[in-house]
Amino acid sequence: MRPDGFLTRAEMAQAFWNLSFDPERYGQEFFGFSDVGYDGWYFEAISFFANIDVLQGFPDGTFRPNNHITNAEFAAFAVMAFNLYRLGIYNIVPYIEGHWAEAYINIGFDIGWFDYFGRDYVFVSNAPITRAQAVTLTNHFTGRVPNPYYIEQYLAGRQLFIDFDRSHWSFYQIMEAVISHVFILNEDYTESWLEAESVVSAWGLQPQADRLLVVYDKRVKRKIVVWKRSK
Repeated sequence: MRPDGFLTRAEMAQAFWNLSFDPERYGQEFFGFSDVGYDGWYFEAISFFANIDVLQGFPDGTFRPNNHITNAEFAAFAVMAFNLYRLGIYNIVPYIEGHWAEAYINIGFDIGWFDYFGRDYVFVSNAPITRAQAVTLTNHFTGRVPNPYYIEQYLAGRQLFIDFDRSHWSFYQIMEAVISHVFILNEDYTESWLEAESVVSAWGLQPQADRLLVVYDKRVKRKIVVWKRSK
């Protein structure tokens, strides 16, 4: 799992491609980067975001997919990937004034995306973001709230990764992301897990294996969320 390892540019692109709802993301091709070839596992994801001008390369024509991504780059990419760039930002973070990613970071804090670690989280540093930090932030701004009770029921004492266990601060955050499950998002923003087959059958849903599907149940005034990780 390497939770304390640093996220790469390719991993970031693939993760957000998995979360995208855009039906046009499949079959994308972009040959503008000399180091991103058709045979790369990340080719489709990078191509998609390059084609919609969310990802850019370097002046020498490379993308450098295996380079680590900084906190600021992650913040900017998250905002651009979800097309959230806008005017009228009210929740301004003073210490980032003048930084190249100032607008993106302020947008993220303004809508509550980046406040999980607090307003003093150092987005402007050149330090790379870890896989655990990236997963935790992504869970937060996609509305996924780990429920240890259901996670432990699913694991039943098992350990899914040889280098990652309950002693790590991000254990439940990462389990939330890697375990396929169906849940009701309650009014207090806690998850109640449900039997996937019964929910899908009852509602006639056809969730794809790599998307987040939200259906609002007007009868109980709650959202049913089908979260299936990419295969």
